[in-house]
Amino acid sequence: MLKLLTTLCCLLFSLYGSAQPDHNRMSDYISVKKKNGRTIDNYYPGMQINFITADGIQYEGPIDHIKNDSIFVQFFQVLKRPTIWGTYIPDTIKNYTIPYYYKDIKNIVTSRTLKRRGYLNTLGAILKIGGGGYAILSIVNSLGRKEAPFAGQNGTNLAIAAGVFGAGYYMGQKFKSFNKISKRSKIVYVNMQ
Repeated sequence: MLKLLTTLCCLLFSLYGSAQPDHNRMSDYISVKKKNGRTIDNYYPGMQINFITADGIQYEGPIDHIKNDSIFVQFFQVLKRPTIWGTYIPDTIKNYTIPYYYKDIKNIVTSRTLKRRGYLNTLGAILKIGGGGYAILSIVNSLGRKEAPFAGQNGTNLAIAAGVFGAGYYMGQKFKSFNKISKRSKIVYVNMQ
């Protein structure tokens, strides 16, 4: 009788348990790929994402879950609360999850893009300031010495300053906006169900 009861319990427990339960199933994910199919980055639930929607608004937050062609991004409302010692600590007031249809996402700002555009845009601004400042200073100095502003060595210096300013302007225009639709990459929804 004990063997029969043990066998029956084992069968019932094996029916209840599953080799791959539903909650451990691989989740869907979003992939950013080049046009030739090479993967640039993958985004899974729990990862931080920074993207721009079709209406031009930038959102950033952790991905709660991804299903049915939508990304559910979690947002937090954080306020600073005073302590008894006169300092402030951040306190999460509430969190909420908002779904975004993956085709409404215009551009996902990858960490590589953010680093590259960040320092190259800053470098462009520095080059514009340096080139323009040097050109103005050179012209003012030549007028103060009562020389022709574009003659001799001063003309060469002004040409170099104009080239530096032009390089800065080009870098500022090329790397200024995350809002451009990338013609070299596409956002792909990968269904794992």
